[in-house]
Amino acid sequence: MNAVLGRFCPSGAISYTMARIAPLLRNDDPPEIPNLVRELRERLRDNIRRLAARRGWSMQMVADRAGVSRSQLFNVLGCRASPRLDWVARVALVLEVEVAELLAPPPDRGV
Repeated sequence: MNAVLGRFCPSGAISYTMARIAPLLRNDDPPEIPNLVRELRERLRDNIRRLAARRGWSMQMVADRAGVSRSQLFNVLGCRASPRLDWVARVALVLEVEVAELLAPPPDRGV
């Protein structure tokens, strides 16, 4: 694994994030996978924001009520992280929706 990563980081210094992501990268993944992951992150972000706004909650209130850290929430909202399923379930529970609704395309606006 280090030989492969060494091509991208000649000094041998590998960030913690890259070290955690590298085992997940597979050469046999279809090219659509990164696009799907990005789309799901964006859906999650948009739905959390929409549902929190509907209740008049700040993102800090969502984090506190779900028992997740503010930094985790902001990494997810910034599409910089893919949360674990238990994390998504906690947020869905406090927003009073099913997990599937958090990952569904947000309703169209103005239609």
